[in-house]
Amino acid sequence: MNRFRIFFRYWHTVRPMRIKQIWFQIFYRFHKRRIHDSKEEHFGAPLIFLRELERANSSFKRGISGNEFCFLNLSHTFQGRIDWNWIGHGKLWTYHLNYFEFLRDKDFQKETGEDLIAQYCSARNEIHDGMEPYPISLRGINWIKFFLKYSIHKYDTFLYDQYLLLRRSLEYHLLGNHLLENAISLAFAGIYFNQKEWAAKAIKILQSELEEQILDDGGHFELSPMYHSIILTRLADLYSLMLSNPDASEDFNIMRDQLVNTLSAMGSWLSTFRFSNGDLAWVNDASVSMMPANVDDILDYLDSLNIELAIGTLNSSGYRRINTGTYEMLIDVGAIGPEYLPGHAHADSLNFILNWKGEALIVDTGISTYKSNGTRRNERSTKAHNSISVCGENSSDVWASFRVGRRAKTKITRDTSNQISAIHSGFQHLGVEHSRTWMVKESTLSIKDELIGLVMNLSAQLYLHFPYHIKPAIENNQVILPDVVIKFSSKSEIEVLMLEYEQAIEFNRVEKAKMVVVHFTGKITTTFTKAN
Repeated sequence: MNRFRIFFRYWHTVRPMRIKQIWFQIFYRFHKRRIHDSKEEHFGAPLIFLRELERANSSFKRGISGNEFCFLNLSHTFQGRIDWNWIGHGKLWTYHLNYFEFLRDKDFQKETGEDLIAQYCSARNEIHDGMEPYPISLRGINWIKFFLKYSIHKYDTFLYDQYLLLRRSLEYHLLGNHLLENAISLAFAGIYFNQKEWAAKAIKILQSELEEQILDDGGHFELSPMYHSIILTRLADLYSLMLSNPDASEDFNIMRDQLVNTLSAMGSWLSTFRFSNGDLAWVNDASVSMMPANVDDILDYLDSLNIELAIGTLNSSGYRRINTGTYEMLIDVGAIGPEYLPGHAHADSLNFILNWKGEALIVDTGISTYKSNGTRRNERSTKAHNSISVCGENSSDVWASFRVGRRAKTKITRDTSNQISAIHSGFQHLGVEHSRTWMVKESTLSIKDELIGLVMNLSAQLYLHFPYHIKPAIENNQVILPDVVIKFSSKSEIEVLMLEYEQAIEFNRVEKAKMVVVHFTGKITTTFTKAN
């Protein structure tokens, strides 16, 4: 990449950021986060926690030979003393080790949990990644819930010290789900330690960030169903703590209605977003590996808290649904994410996912890693989604692990029950825009793609990804499936190829699957019809 393109990549990456983000990015590079020992003991209030969402399967095993942890489908056994900084499976794995999510496992033993917490406390001056704000936020909630469950208070002072560090290190440089997690956790600590200043700070952030981050249709603005579900269950946990301890959470009554409305809207969005067979569309950065629970369990949890769901619609989050009973589609006609926070976004403008008679037919590639490598770049690229690439370029300039430079802008031009049209600007630097129309008529689904602009005869590539269990075939430039035939028509010459790709089932788990790549220029129509 030449210097000119590098300059504009950084310009498009940094320009949309907020001044607060840039300021704290600089500040935290020079501000060392250190945990300090309290000079006095601190004990949490004798609260209760009546309802929570437990996990069924454990990510921890204790055997004769040592302690085994399994996160993101990768295992490691520590012989003797646990190295909380162990980086052998990457930083995300290390974070999960420090989250202590395993304390939530249904059959996790009190004695085992206490022992692991004691080991963590004894290593307090050696821990690095675990003392970053996000791990503190998640671990703090898990410890508080564990302490309340078993009436344990001997580790409260160290927990208090961690929250002092969190209070000084709120993630204003990142914003988004990170700052929201910080605020929820600080709210937990404000109730648990009866810290009025922490509670007031948490309320202020929550009121502002829920207004900012939760869209009118209930979707979380980073547009990942995984992070949406995580935030939703974390807010439900906070509401559960408030319900269980009304006298201890008096300060939070001022935002009670906002919290209830938020839970209702987010639950409605999640219910509406999934397909009728219960599956989620794993768009953007989303994987079952990091889901807090399945959708049914999450919705049951909300029901146990008497949260009533509204009739869900997909609107401001930029997704649309077309459902004929035979064809069921999730369509992306929205922005790639918040302008100042596109880190979990992909170059997937005008992407779609399709179920046929309740079964997956066209899927998203998914994600298997957050590491900055070729796999991560590929899984965020346009060719990993069911859309159009021009001259092999991405619709938005995704780079590194969580960076986006030039961003596609999408405009909806038609929006009805059986026809949706939109156009995006992601290829304007090449002299064209990409227009796409989805239309369902009787038993036929057609998708019309057109490159509009002054530059003619640019090479374009249409991508369709099939789930790994489907084995399509090509005959006479048509894709043949047991029940469906996919045809391509264009005035220009086309080339239909069947290639192999890796479908990310979960983090660090992929399966070989088939994808169709159609080379064309100008316009192309893709038609799905029932096989004779």
